[in-house]
Amino acid sequence: MPKRLLLILWVLTAAGCASPSPRGGDMGLEGGGSSDAEAAYRRALARDPDDADAHFRLAGLLAADGRAEEAVTHYDSAQALDAGFKPRVAEDRRRRLRDCNEDAARLIGDGRHAEADRLLGAAEVLVPGDATTLFLRGRSREAQGDAAGAVEAYRLAVVKSPGDREKQRALAGALAALAEARYEEGAPQEAWNLLQEVRRNDPAADLDYVEGTVAYALARTVPEEERGPHLDAAADAFARHLRRHPQDADARFNLGAVLLAAERYGEAVAIYLDLIAADPQDGDLYMVLSRAHSFAGQPEMAAAEEAVGHALRAGEPVENTADWAARAAARFPGSDLAETYAGQGTPEAIHTYSLPGGALVEVWFYWIDGSLHAFREGAHLGPPVTLPRR
Repeated sequence: MPKRLLLILWVLTAAGCASPSPRGGDMGLEGGGSSDAEAAYRRALARDPDDADAHFRLAGLLAADGRAEEAVTHYDSAQALDAGFKPRVAEDRRRRLRDCNEDAARLIGDGRHAEADRLLGAAEVLVPGDATTLFLRGRSREAQGDAAGAVEAYRLAVVKSPGDREKQRALAGALAALAEARYEEGAPQEAWNLLQEVRRNDPAADLDYVEGTVAYALARTVPEEERGPHLDAAADAFARHLRRHPQDADARFNLGAVLLAAERYGEAVAIYLDLIAADPQDGDLYMVLSRAHSFAGQPEMAAAEEAVGHALRAGEPVENTADWAARAAARFPGSDLAETYAGQGTPEAIHTYSLPGGALVEVWFYWIDGSLHAFREGAHLGPPVTLPRR
C-alpha cells in the first residue's frame, strides 16, 4: 500500500473517525494501485456497510476489472442506501457497458473470440439486454461458425432495436447460413421456414437460388399428390434468380430439372435447348433433354438425344474420321448412314460405343452444319438432332 494512503488512514483513525473515507481508494487508483484501492474500499465497508459512496466506488472498480456480478451487487447497494445514487449508478453502468462493447468489438476483429465473449458476458450482467451487446455476441458466434448461436443473438438484438437495418441484415445473413446448414442436415422444412424469416428481415436478400434448392428438396419429401406447390415454388425461385443472374448455367439446369419433375415438359425442353446452344458438347444436357422428350411422348427423338449424350459422355472418338466414314458408308450401302455421307460428307467427329449385347452405335457430329446423327448398323437411331442456335 502506498505510504500516503497509510498515512491518511492512520490520521483518520487517530482522529476518532468511525469509518475511514472511501476516498482512500481513489488515492490508490491515482497511484496505480487498484488492488490497494479495492482493499481500502472493502475496509471502509467493513467498518460501515451502509456507506453508499464506498459501495458505488468499489462497484466501479470491480466493473472495470471485469467482475460484473459483484459490481452489480455494490451498485444495487449504493442506490438502495441512497436514492441520490440512482442516476450516477445508471450512468456508470452504461459507461462500463460501452467500454466492454468497444473492447469486445476490437477483440472480435482480432479473432480473439474467447476474450470478447468474456467481456460481452460482463456487459450483459451490467446492463441486461443491451442491443449492441447482443449484436456483438451474434458477430462473435458467427465468426466462430455457430450459426444457431448467431441467429439467437441477432434475433434478440433486432427485438431490442427494431428498424435497425444493420442488425436486420446481420440477422438475415445468419438465418441464411443456418438455413443452408439445416438443408445439408436433411431438414428442408426447417430450412424453408428460416428462409422466410430472412425475407421478413431483408426483403432484398438474394436468396432465390437457395429457396429453389430447398423447395425442390421439400417436394421430394412429401407424397406425390402434394408436390405441385413445392415444385412451382422452386421453379419460381430459380426463375427469379435467373432474372438477376442470367448467365448462371447451374441455376438454368436446376430450373430444367424442376420443370421436368413438375411435368412441365415443354418448358423443360426449352431450358435444355438453350443450355445446349451455349455448350453443345455437354453430354449431360442431351441426356436430360432425352428424358424430357421421352416423358413428353417423343421416344424417337429421345433415343437419338440419348445416343448423342452417351457418345459425348463415354464414347470413343475415332482417330481417322475420314477413313472411318468412307468405310462405314461402303459397309452399309443404301443405308441412312450412306445417304448422310453422300449428302453431308465427312463429319467433324465420330464417337462410338457398344450397346448391351455388342451392337455398335456411332454418332456423327456435323458441328458446322449443326446436325448430329446416331446410327446403329447403318440405320438412324431416331431423327437427326439439330443443334439449337442462339
